[in-house]
Amino acid sequence: AALLERAVALLRIDKNRALDLFTTGDGGLINKDLYVFCFAPDGTITAHPSFIGFDIYSSENKDIHGTQLGESLFKAAPSGGTGEVTYELPRYTTGSEQEFTKTTLVTRVAGQVCGVGYYHPQ
Repeated sequence: AALLERAVALLRIDKNRALDLFTTGDGGLINKDLYVFCFAPDGTITAHPSFIGFDIYSSENKDIHGTQLGESLFKAAPSGGTGEVTYELPRYTTGSEQEFTKTTLVTRVAGQVCGVGYYHPQ
């Protein structure tokens, strides 16, 4: 939650700089599996360590239960508050296809949907 609060503060100060920082991880904004991501309401990913420009609403972006992640994140993200979505997908840093449970905290700020997700201990 602290990383998401920091992200919101940065977005309110300078949106374009903040999106760049989230992507590069400068200033400690990427810590192992913890990172900030954002997407525009049209689904274009605007900040992420690996997936800039991808469509978060694409049909391939589902968890093992068939939940469309972009739609779930968009629906859960309140303006001025924090929502939560839990799903299962591979942990990108492992290079494995093994599925892990992940919870993402999401909010809407500066015309973006932004979130920080964490993996549950196995």
